[in-house]
Amino acid sequence: MIPRLLFITLVTGLLAACGGKSESASASSTGASGGTYREGVHYERLATPIAGAADNEVVEVFSYACPACAQFQPEIDAWKRERGNAIVLRYEPAEFHPAWQPFNRAFHAMRKIGALGRGHRALFEGLYRGGQPAQTIDQIADLLAGAGIDRESFMTAATSPEVEAAMESSRNYVKLAAVGSTPTLVVAGRYRVQRNQPDASKPTAVADWLIANKP
Repeated sequence: MIPRLLFITLVTGLLAACGGKSESASASSTGASGGTYREGVHYERLATPIAGAADNEVVEVFSYACPACAQFQPEIDAWKRERGNAIVLRYEPAEFHPAWQPFNRAFHAMRKIGALGRGHRALFEGLYRGGQPAQTIDQIADLLAGAGIDRESFMTAATSPEVEAAMESSRNYVKLAAVGSTPTLVVAGRYRVQRNQPDASKPTAVADWLIANKP
C-alpha cells in the first residue's frame, strides 16, 4: 500500500480540483427533460471555440493523480467502445498542482513511445488498485515496467524536447478550454461538460446530445 505520508502528499490539495463541482452544476437540481440538456446546467459554452476541433471530437481533461478520473475511466472506455468511429476521443492531462506534473510527463512519454494504450490503464490500476507509489517520474517508470513497458525507452522519452513541448501544449489547451476540475469533457471544441451533473446525468450522454444537436 502507499505509505500514509506519500498518499497525503499526493492527495492533499488535489481533490478540490479533481472532480470538483462547478457553480453551474450546483445551480439547479432540475433534470434533463426528454433528453434535452441545458446550457449553464449540464454544460457550458467555451468563450472562445478551440480552432481545428472536429464536430465529433471529445477531449477528456484528466490526471492520473485524480481519483475521480480513475473512477470515470471504465465509463469512458465503455462509451468509446459503443460509439466506435462515430467519435474521436483523445486525452489532455491537466496540471492543477505541482504534484501532477510527473503524470503529465508520463502521459506524453507513453504516447511518444507508442505505449499509451497499455500504459494508460496500467497507471490507473497500479495507483488505485495496486496501491503502488508513483509520485515521481522514476516511480512511474517502475510501475509501467511492471506492465511490460520498457523503462529505458520511457525515461528517454520523458526528458525529450518533444515531450516538454507536448506538456506545454496540454497546459495551454486546459487554459484555453477554461477547465477547472477533472475529469472534464470538452466536446467539439465548443462545450465543457463536467463529470458532476445536477441530476445524475452521465457526462457521456450530454456529450452525445451535444454532438447530435450542436446547440
